[in-house]
Amino acid sequence: MESRTIHLILFSTLLARLAAPQVQTPAEAVSSTDVQIAQRAREILASTERWNRADTGCPADARTFSIYCALRKASEETTGEFRGQSPVMIEARQVADFVAVRKYPEERRNVHPRLTDYNNDATTTFADVQAFFRILENRVVKLLASPEATQPQRLSTCRFHPLTDRWEGSCGSMFGQSPIFTIARATSITTGMWRKDAQPTSVWAGSMADPDAPIEIELYAGGAGVMRTEYGWFPVSAFDAGGSTLTFQVDAAHEVAPNALDREIVRRAAAILTNDAVWNRADNRKCAPNATTWSIYCAVERASIDLIGAFHHRRPATELVRQIVDERTRGRQYSHRLMDYNNDPSTHLTDVQSLFAEAEARIK
Repeated sequence: MESRTIHLILFSTLLARLAAPQVQTPAEAVSSTDVQIAQRAREILASTERWNRADTGCPADARTFSIYCALRKASEETTGEFRGQSPVMIEARQVADFVAVRKYPEERRNVHPRLTDYNNDATTTFADVQAFFRILENRVVKLLASPEATQPQRLSTCRFHPLTDRWEGSCGSMFGQSPIFTIARATSITTGMWRKDAQPTSVWAGSMADPDAPIEIELYAGGAGVMRTEYGWFPVSAFDAGGSTLTFQVDAAHEVAPNALDREIVRRAAAILTNDAVWNRADNRKCAPNATTWSIYCAVERASIDLIGAFHHRRPATELVRQIVDERTRGRQYSHRLMDYNNDPSTHLTDVQSLFAEAEARIK
């Protein structure tokens, strides 16, 4: 049987599987906008001449597009912004997992490598790309029509069983996947304190498999706390490790809000970048400990280390700065928001200073 025929049979089977009504809805409710984005992305990649087979980023003046860049452009055209954790993007990554012949390695700091790897795979044909978008559109339409789509699933219930020296378990569908977690008790948080007004009653640390990314959980009175991940910091509640099963709930749809300590970090970063002489206009997101110039990203990292002795790139302070950059640069196709905004020739020191001032003002 020819390879093309095998591909068509495979995609027909997967289409039926992915359209099945028993699948879980994303943490955020699917809307008609997600359908429009999927449809528009398929239109953007309507011919082989429009397909970029070597995805390395999404330049603003691009005339060819990868799968990821087509979805990004479609999102920006449809809504005026791009969100990597929107329902349609979560579904796109799940579709890529199903249709890909091989399992691609996952980079810890990039939440979109499956789309990039599938796009760039030498075995992926344009017929495969067209089938990918048909499956994605069908999937989102099916979710929109399901009763569960009217209400977002805010809380994920996590259940762990004991192993020799740790606990292993799952929180179900999170971040567009269903990762397995392993955690164990730890003596302290390694990525810096969250707040000054209270100390954790217990700390747990471990990793989230596929990708193999570190996590830390800090708990306070009543079993409430924070889970720090490569995708953000998320609220934890009802943590209970008193029996044969460890359980807790996590709200993976809403990141933890910045607090007073985050305000200090932002204020300190602003104090670091006070003039052009200390501003590094060629950021590569590598921040040397003995640096004498800093980018926006490195100023936030330096401020965090100065104040709390450690840095986590998804700390609420950093996420807030990213959010404001997103709002200011809608329509610009940056691969890395803080780095690209920092290096953009149209960005001036006054923009950087107002960025930090706005971030500080937003923290209640």
